[in-house]
Amino acid sequence: MLVKVYGSAVFGIEATTITVEANIDKGIGYHLVGLPDNAVRESSFRISAALNNNSYKLPGKKIIINMAPADIRKEGAAYDLTLAVGILAASHQIKSDTINDYIIMGELSLDGSLQPIRGVLPMAIKAKEEGFKNFMVPKANAKEAAIVDDLTILGVSHIMEVIQHFNGDKKMEPTLVDIRAEFYKNIDFPEFDFSDVKGQESIKRCMEIAAAGGHNIILIGPPENGLSESYYKNGQLSSKTNFKDGKENGLYENYHENGQLRYKTNFKDGKRDGLFESYYENGKLQYKTNFKDGKENGLYESYYENGKLEYKWNYKDGIRID
Repeated sequence: MLVKVYGSAVFGIEATTITVEANIDKGIGYHLVGLPDNAVRESSFRISAALNNNSYKLPGKKIIINMAPADIRKEGAAYDLTLAVGILAASHQIKSDTINDYIIMGELSLDGSLQPIRGVLPMAIKAKEEGFKNFMVPKANAKEAAIVDDLTILGVSHIMEVIQHFNGDKKMEPTLVDIRAEFYKNIDFPEFDFSDVKGQESIKRCMEIAAAGGHNIILIGPPENGLSESYYKNGQLSSKTNFKDGKENGLYENYHENGQLRYKTNFKDGKRDGLFESYYENGKLQYKTNFKDGKENGLYESYYENGKLEYKWNYKDGIRID
């Protein structure tokens, strides 16, 4: 039997509807075509385990699944639920009378529970544009999708909820969200703040402009590389460091607000390595120590502001030894 179910693929901020055709015929085998990546190909193992652990199974016949359009690469584990529903419907294990009204997405765990996925909002926007009535997503993503009006969002915690829903045993309740209430709930205590970001002033400025004007913005590229600088409100340099593949590497310098060096150290693959020196606001040495692989090693010396030695001791692997 041939059954069509629908999923979605996201490229940047745009989504494209993916038609998943599941056909079950005489013979043995599992064939997945339509330019899937390795994560999508591995879905058969996750689906098989999830169904077996909930008293369902992959049919012991020839299963052919086509993901169209074939010229668009399908990436990630988010198609697990789409493929599973297609197989269940094609093998008559669930009813498929209304299945064409749904966009279905979700990553399966081996016990049948659903893991959150990325790109739910553009998927929901595209589903509404193309006239779909329902969007079935992992429960962790349901509020994000529910921002889109005139689309019924069904948050799924477990594959059994999907099976019971389509068989009519227990219908799922739609997820509703008050956008204004959600906004004001988080406005005073945001999860992320630009003050946590060191440097990248031009990027932060671009994002502020985009937010103020209600524009979209997309950031694409590798982890942070190169020089990163941060500044005090008066324009004075606060710190500067270098990154390689998202990890600090090389000299790190931090400054007092009066422009004097506060401390300097070296990093290697994100860990302190080498001499660390700290200074008073008058430029006098406050203390110095050594690091190896992120842990203090060797002599530690502390000085009074007049330059006289206060005390000294030794460290080994981050532990003080007298």
